[in-house]
Parts: sequence; C-alpha cells; structure tokens
Amino acid sequence: MNRICLFVFLLLLIFPVKAEKVDWYITDFYPCHVLSGPQAEQGYCDKILSGLFELLDDYEHSIELISSPKLTENVLKGIPLCTLALLKTEERERYLLYSDPVLPVLPNGLITLRDDKRFEPYLDEKRRVVLSKLVRDEELVFGRINARSYGPKIDRVLDADYAKYPRIMTTWDLPFVDLLKNGRIDYVISYPAAALGKDVTVYENDQTQFLSIYEDSQLYYPGISCTKGDLGERIINQVNQHMSVLGTNYFSDAYEAWLPNSVKTLYRDLISESAMMDSP
Repeated sequence: MNRICLFVFLLLLIFPVKAEKVDWYITDFYPCHVLSGPQAEQGYCDKILSGLFELLDDYEHSIELISSPKLTENVLKGIPLCTLALLKTEERERYLLYSDPVLPVLPNGLITLRDDKRFEPYLDEKRRVVLSKLVRDEELVFGRINARSYGPKIDRVLDADYAKYPRIMTTWDLPFVDLLKNGRIDYVISYPAAALGKDVTVYENDQTQFLSIYEDSQLYYPGISCTKGDLGERIINQVNQHMSVLGTNYFSDAYEAWLPNSVKTLYRDLISESAMMDSP
C-alpha cells in the first residue's frame, strides 16, 4: 500500500494536475480597469481581481479585454466566464450567477463646475439634487451620454413627461470638464470615479463638484457574476465564503483612491450610515 501511495505521489510530481482555468472578462471602463499608462492595472476593479485571484489560488486565472456587446453575446451563448462588468438585473440573472457584494460604490450623481451656484435652488437639506425639479429647468443644459442608461430610478425622471431640460448628446470620449468650462453644457450625470475620464488633474485641482441625486442616493453593492454552470457555481460559492470573512468593505480603499478628494468624505459617511443601519 505504501508503495502505491509513493508511486502516485511521484506521478503527481512528474505530471502535476493542471489547475482549472477561469476566464475573467473585463471592459474598457476607466478607472475600474486601467489598461495603459503609468497606472496600468491599478484600477479599483484591477485590484479587486488581483485580490480574488490570491484567494482563489486553486485555479488558473486569465483576463481578456472585451467590448460590452461582445461580453453580453458570450453570456447569452453560455460561454464559461466571470466578470465584474455586469451589474445584477432580472434579465441577466437568467444567464448569470451573482456573488454577494464585494464592494460599496457610489451611485450616479450630478457633476458640475465647483463654483456653479445655479443648482442651489434644487438642493434638499442634505445637499442632494432633487432631479425631478431640476429637469423642469429649461435653461440648464444636460450633457447626456449617447445610449446610456443611468439606472431605472434616474431614467424614470429624465424621461418623464414634465422633463423640459435642454440636452446635448455626448460621448464618454469627450472631456466633460472642457464642455462645462466653455458653457456648452452645465452638468453631466456620472459615477464620481469615472466622471471626467482620464484627466486626473481635474480631480487634483478640484475643479468640479459631485452632488448626490435625491432619487438615487444610496450606495450600490456590486458583486462578481459568472455564467451558470458547475464552474461558475463553485467560483461564486468560494467568493461568498471569503467575503463573509473579509467583509464588504475589504476592497473599499481601492475604490476610494480614485475618488476626487471632495467626494471621499461623502463615501465614508454613506458607508458609516449603512453600517449603522445593518447593526442590530
């Protein structure tokens, strides 16, 4: 019996069992993922994946850059994959398994020039923009990103019959701060960490302000998702086990590092409020 065990051990040394491969798909969404430059692979999603790979060290992990439409196509085909790029919706849950939250993130908010006082009449006592009032203003121009959904709560207000706001359709590629400065637009709606693309000097100089939106002001808690199947189920279960020990805020520093200084206090306050609500 001992000889058999020794023989099996020697075989494993000579022909080690190959680790099961997990394909992780990422999209070009800065600063979730930073694809090039001096901060390449230092985005907050990059750091989350790096941390998860260390925790899931029984697997061989590969990363593939993909467009959002192609990612959706692969999900619909049932191709085995995992990703951080797809927030949970009822439609997606038909094809994907979702983990428990891995990170608290701020919702969309209003981005304006820092000293623009024209939005004061639309702020509530917590200095959140009441969007249903703002969209009735026929003077303040909204830079609306082409074909983008801002989530059901905000979309419902933007598309309401009473909404009279003028808008200019724009793309992620345009420098929003330039459009704000030259007066072509007065505000955009965006996640704070992604609001102004790759122009980090905007953050450093605090040229803008981020205002929470009353209709959608709570933190989001995204998780990872994997296509349904044995591998996806095992990955999700293991991520859940690790996060139950580490806690939802384990990766929050990676996200906070990409926030403008003026927004970090808001982020910390919301995390504290959430913790108080969850405590017995």
